Amino acid sequence: MRFTTLLFDADNTLFDFDRSSEQAFHLTMSWLGIASSDAHFARYLQINRECWALAERGELPLAKIKYLRFSRFLMEIGHQGDPVATNDHYLDALASTVILIEGASELLAELQADGRQLALITNGLKEVQRRRLAGSGLASFFQAVIVSDEIGLVKPDPAFFRFTLEQLSPRPAEEVLVIGDNPHSDIQGGHNAGLATCWYNPARLENPLPDPPTYEVRSLREIVEVVG
Repeated sequence: MRFTTLLFDADNTLFDFDRSSEQAFHLTMSWLGIASSDAHFARYLQINRECWALAERGELPLAKIKYLRFSRFLMEIGHQGDPVATNDHYLDALASTVILIEGASELLAELQADGRQLALITNGLKEVQRRRLAGSGLASFFQAVIVSDEIGLVKPDPAFFRFTLEQLSPRPAEEVLVIGDNPHSDIQGGHNAGLATCWYNPARLENPLPDPPTYEVRSLREIVEVVG
């Protein structure tokens, strides 16, 4: 099968979100006057994932994530900081930190030169994702950039993928491939929309879903072979 339309997740697929987030978090703790630690960051990550999981299930509006995650974190560590101001500082630091997964730019350039139609699909927040994309040098590769915060839809909702495809030149569904690192939002989302999926799984994690992805790769370079 030759896939003519490729829908790429952003964070931890093309962007090294983990490293960017860690830098932004420690900068934010310094701004608050808190002696940051790996334990603090690990707890924040857990809280953040829990909040996003609620949003992906439709149980939490996207706008509330920004307040809730730092409200919970600051309460747990006994700090009286303003969670809204803390989140604003964190997002500004995160938006300014652009770290790409190795080989991301080269992969997209090769796929574009081969005539593929590319879209970026992300559950991120618009004030972060738009700035990071602008600073990454990747923007010109994409025919569409879909940010959940802008359209009011969140992966894995099939409507998110339908909206994405409506922004692109029409292609048969069997020629569309969803590529991402998150089994739930990317892979299950692609399945929900009736699309083939490619799980980017460099850590060799065990598949938590009842059904396997259509494809699974350990490196971005392997995607060239998958797309046909």
